[in-house]
Order: sequence, then structure tokens, then C-alpha cells
Amino acid sequence: MNYHQIAEIIKEEDANFEKINIGTSNDIFHSQKSLIRIKKENETDKDFNTPQNEINLYKSLNNLDCIPKILFFDKEGNKAEEYIKGTLFNKEEKKDIFLLANSIKKLHASPIFDNTPNFRIEKRLAKYKNGLSLFSTYEKEITKKGINILEGSKQAISHNDLWKGNIIIANEKAYLIDFEFGGVNSYLFDLASFIEENRLSKENEEYFLSIFFLTDKEKKDIKTLILFLDIFWGYWAYSRYSESKNENFYIIFEEKRNHFLKKVL
Repeated sequence: MNYHQIAEIIKEEDANFEKINIGTSNDIFHSQKSLIRIKKENETDKDFNTPQNEINLYKSLNNLDCIPKILFFDKEGNKAEEYIKGTLFNKEEKKDIFLLANSIKKLHASPIFDNTPNFRIEKRLAKYKNGLSLFSTYEKEITKKGINILEGSKQAISHNDLWKGNIIIANEKAYLIDFEFGGVNSYLFDLASFIEENRLSKENEEYFLSIFFLTDKEKKDIKTLILFLDIFWGYWAYSRYSESKNENFYIIFEEKRNHFLKKVL
């Protein structure tokens, strides 16, 4: 299915759609009213980011006001949703950080149902790694600590991919978009992943975490998770690069590995 066909289904066949050059995994188009995603399956994530999992997740989040309304979703993962007219998240703006923290709190407070998908962190990492070891001798130790923290802490519905391109600021609210990686996970994952994926300054990292009133242990765990997530997203990027030969994925991998090595060596 192409975006013209979806536009017709949602009664926007006469609208002007523009392709958005953001992200690395799918083709995205938007009009003044709606955003259409044409799913491009990849070998790295196909066992985890399934259309059915995403549909089940959106059903769990049906009443959340910081997520765009879904207009169309098919079994292939092609999707149309309400287009949020706003600005991309700015990691230097404390107001944006505050609004995002409020949306994360709402997301994590959402009820978990029997069919709400699980993120399956350990199985994902094993698939991404594919037997490789690319992050120094400290990799095994940090991985073990990270998995133990995630599996031993409170579970919540999580976005799991809070880079700036998935956060839109509009109407005095931070909207969370693109829940391909969404699922039940430790509530600490979103906090650590947001810091890790956006490389917040120390000042803004402390401000962000202060909004959640964390214990000293939770703050310490997040520091460990930031290193673990360099490994996790680094292997994800390397797997995507190996599959697609897209240099952008290798750039992501190198950034993650260099940051990790700088912190542990």
C-alpha cells in the first residue's frame, strides 16, 4: 500500500502531502491534518516491532492526551495519525524538558493489559549483537548490571526510543510519536534512554531527573543504564548497518561506542 491509497481511505485524497526526511526506518508523509507512515520492515527488528504489537500498544494508550490520534492502521504496519503542528523538542530548553517529563509520567501511569507487548530487552540485545563483541572488556560487566537493573525495577508502558525526532512540542504539551519500539519495560529505561539518545548537558540531565524525585539508588542505576544503552543502541545501529549498508547507521554505532569507551577507559 502507498500513501496515496491511505490518504484516500482517511478522506484526504485531495490534500497535498510532503515527505519528511527524519528518522531512518520508514517513509513518512504529512499534510496539514495527518501524518502517514509507510512501513519498511527490517531484519534487525522484525521479530519485535511487529504491527500487531504496535496496534495492541496503541489500544492500551487510547485515552492518553499526549499521543496523536490514530486514523488508520493495517496489518502490514502502515499507519495514519493526526498531524501535530509544532516544533521538534529542543534539549537546551528547560520548558521542553519539563513538558516531556510530564508526558513520560502520564505514559508510565497507563494501565498494562494482558496483550500489551513486552520490550524483551535481553532477547533484543542478543539479536542485535549476533555473537559480536565490539565494546571492550567492560561490555560484559555493564551489560549484566544493566539487565539486572531493568529486570529488577518497576515495569511500565514505555516509549523506549525518546530521541528528539519522536517528541513534538505543541499546545503547551510534549507529544510522543512513533511507538514502534514501545512496550512494557522498566520505567528507568525511558529516563536513561532519553538522556543517552539526546546527550543532555549535565545541568539539564540533573534538571530532568529532579522532576521525577528519584532516590540516590535510582540516580546511580540510571548512570549505569546510560552506559548499557550505549551498548544496546550501538549494537542495534551496527546490525542495521550490516543489513542495509546505510552509512548513517554506522555513524550512530561509532558515536555510541566512542562515548562508551570514553566513559569506561
